[in-house]
Parts: sequence; structure tokens; C-alpha cells
Amino acid sequence: MEVKSTPAAANAEAARLSGVRVQRIKLITFVLSGGAAALGGVIDASRVLSAQASNGETTLTFTVLAGIVVGGTSILGGEGAMWRTVVGFLFIALIGNGFDLLGLNPLYEQIALGGILLIAVGYDAWSRFRQT
Repeated sequence: MEVKSTPAAANAEAARLSGVRVQRIKLITFVLSGGAAALGGVIDASRVLSAQASNGETTLTFTVLAGIVVGGTSILGGEGAMWRTVVGFLFIALIGNGFDLLGLNPLYEQIALGGILLIAVGYDAWSRFRQT
């Protein structure tokens, strides 16, 4: 029997060995969490009489992810450096500032950031493939 090194996995393994049905508990937890989120969404939509799939926060999340990946931190795990992440954020901020100064549509900025993100992830995948 292999013992996993992470504390959460070790606790799950200890619970399983104690007779707790860990998979069932996880499933019930996710179902309850999803149900509570759905109920909250329905209540929120009924209060404002409309529903909106995106509240604008997704663009911030996308920008943060793009800055991290452009800075050289791998999505697949591994190592990264704080200074490289800062450089990635500065690069993304520079692009955003350039689009604002040129008065271009923000949609085009998101498209450009998506292309840069695809290039960064593709380069990371290619370099990992090349190492193996």
C-alpha cells in the first residue's frame, strides 16, 4: 500500500481506513455545494428580475492568469519566480495601456490577450515536450 505525502490525501486515506466512505462524502459535499450555488443564483435572479452570466470580474481573472503565464509560470505546475510574474504583469499592463491610448475597442484587447496567452501556453507545452 502506498501512502501519499500530502496532508489532505493522508487524512482521506486515514478516514478510508477508519471505515468512512470518503468518495461518497466528497460526492455529497459537491452536490450540496452546487445545489446551494444554484439556489443562490435563482434567488439573486429573482430579486433583480434578470440574469447575467458574467459580471465583469472574469476579465480581471483572465488578465491575472495571462500575467502569470506570460511571466513564465507553468499552468501544469513546476516553478516560477516572483520577478518573472511581475514582468509578465507589466507586459500585460503595457498592452492594456497601449489599447487604451489608441482608443481601440476593449474586445480587441481581450482577443490580443487571448492570443498572447495561447502563445505562452503553447511555448510552455512545446518546451516541456522537448525536454522529454
